[in-house]
Amino acid sequence: MEAKCLSMDCCEELNKVKSEVDSYQKCVESSLMDLNNLNIKYEKTVREISSIFDLFQHINLITDYNNLYAIINDMLIGVLGVTSSTIFSFEESKLVVEASNISRKDLKNIEPIKDKIIAAGCLEGKLMVFGLSSIYEELCRDRDIKSAVSIPLMKKDQCIGVIFLEHTLDGYFKEENKQFLNTLAVAVRLAIENAQLYASLENMTFKDGMTGLYNHIYFDKEIQNCVEVYNKYGIPFTVSMIDIDNFMNINEAYGSICGDNTIKHIGRLIENDVRKGDIVCRCEGDKFAAIFRNTHNIAAITERLEGIRGKIAALPVYHEGQKIFVSCSFGIARSVDCDGGTDCGIVAELAEEALGIAKSQGKNRVVAYGK
Repeated sequence: MEAKCLSMDCCEELNKVKSEVDSYQKCVESSLMDLNNLNIKYEKTVREISSIFDLFQHINLITDYNNLYAIINDMLIGVLGVTSSTIFSFEESKLVVEASNISRKDLKNIEPIKDKIIAAGCLEGKLMVFGLSSIYEELCRDRDIKSAVSIPLMKKDQCIGVIFLEHTLDGYFKEENKQFLNTLAVAVRLAIENAQLYASLENMTFKDGMTGLYNHIYFDKEIQNCVEVYNKYGIPFTVSMIDIDNFMNINEAYGSICGDNTIKHIGRLIENDVRKGDIVCRCEGDKFAAIFRNTHNIAAITERLEGIRGKIAALPVYHEGQKIFVSCSFGIARSVDCDGGTDCGIVAELAEEALGIAKSQGKNRVVAYGK
C-alpha cells in the first residue's frame, strides 16, 4: 500500500515536471518564432533602407537634367519591381505627367486617375493604396493591372508631385509598405531638388544672360567633347562661326537697345532652325557659333545654314515702329578639314578663317573652309 502511494506520487511529480518542460519548450519555440519574425522584419528594413540609399546615390549621379524624370522613373521600376510607374508634377492645380513607361495609347486613359489621386487626399500628403475595385477601369483595361499606389512628393506642407505605381499582382502594395514608400518619396524629392539646383547653377555658368543661348565657356567645352569623340570613334562634326554684318552701324544709328534686340532676334532664328542635338552659342558681342554633331553630309549643313542666312535677311528687327533689315555671314569648317592636327581650337579657327573670307567677298553669305 505504501509502495503504491509512493509510485503515484512519483507519477504526479513526473507529470508535473513534464508539463513544466512542455510549457518551457512552447515558450522557447514561441520566443524563437518571435525572434525569427524580428529577423525577417530587420532584414526587410535593411533591404528597404539599402534600396532607398542606392536609388538616392544613383539619382545624384545624373547629369542629364533634361531627362531627369524619365531616368528616375526607370530606376523606380528597377528598384521596386513594379509593372509600371508614372511621375506627375503638380502645376497650377493640375497633375502633369513628367515621365511614364505606360504606352502613349494607354496613357491617354490616365486622366480619370488624376481626379482619383486628388480625391484620395494625395495633395495633402496622404499615400493611398488602390485595390482592383477602386482603380478606374479605363486605366486598367487590357493591361491586367490589379493594384496601385499613389505616393505624394511633399516639400514641407506643399505637394510638388506624385509617384503612381502599378502592379499586375493583387495586393502587391500593402498598408505596411507605407512608411518605406513615403521615405522613398522623400529621397526622390530631395534628389530632384538637388538635380534642379545643379541644373540652375550650370545654366548660370554656361548660359548667356541676354539670349539664353550657351556661352563661349560651353562652346569650348563642347568642342573638346566633339574632338575627343572624333579622335576616338571617327564621328565627324562641323562648326560654323556667324557674325552680324555691319553691327556697329546698327548700334550707332538706332542705339544699344536696338542692338541688343538684334542679337536676341538673330539668336532665336539660328536656334529655331538647327537640329535638336546641335548646339548654338553666343560667343561674344555680335558673334555666334553653331556645333553640328555627327555630320557626314556637309552639303546638308551648308544648305541648312543657307536657309538660316536667307531667313535672317528676310525677317526684319522691329524698333520703334521701324523695320530694320540685317544680314549675317557664315564660315564653316569640318573636323576632317584638320586631320593630322585636330585639337580643341583648330576647327573653330578654320571656321573663323572661312567667316573672314565670307566678309571679304561681300558679306551675307555662307563660305565653307577650303571651298
